Amino acid sequence: MKNIIFLLAAIFIMTSCTYSKKEKLALENQFQKEKKKVDSLQKIVDTLRTKFIFDNLTVLHIPNKNQPIKEGEEYSGKLYFVAFNKDDRILFSPDYPIKKPDTISKIDYGGFEYKTIGKKGKNNYYFETIINNQTSLNSQTGIFDGRVMSDIIISE
Repeated sequence: MKNIIFLLAAIFIMTSCTYSKKEKLALENQFQKEKKKVDSLQKIVDTLRTKFIFDNLTVLHIPNKNQPIKEGEEYSGKLYFVAFNKDDRILFSPDYPIKKPDTISKIDYGGFEYKTIGKKGKNNYYFETIINNQTSLNSQTGIFDGRVMSDIIISE
């Protein structure tokens, strides 16, 4: 009887040691996976440190190539949106609140071009920003997405 108990105890101890080695191997594999993730994230952080991080946004609005706006005539304007990303979009409308905006076409270097018809008196411009870049959304410290910018040009 003592031999059977001793044999069972020996098998139990050996099995426990084997399980412990398997567990140790699994933990080492998990540790290596987590280390790779940390290294990958560190590369991203290091890359971001080499980029411009904007604390504010600059917008330059050039309606009708700086020419007078004439009533009833179509004209175009450009909005330059500094600190843009390729995925970002700008909506344009001459009316507020913006109900049926146009997604204005993108030109080089953060510029967006729109077309509208001139009116006598106040010509209103409303631009709504849509930030689609995932890195920008994840790392923003303030809220800019969905903000409406406006400008007014008075023509005679």
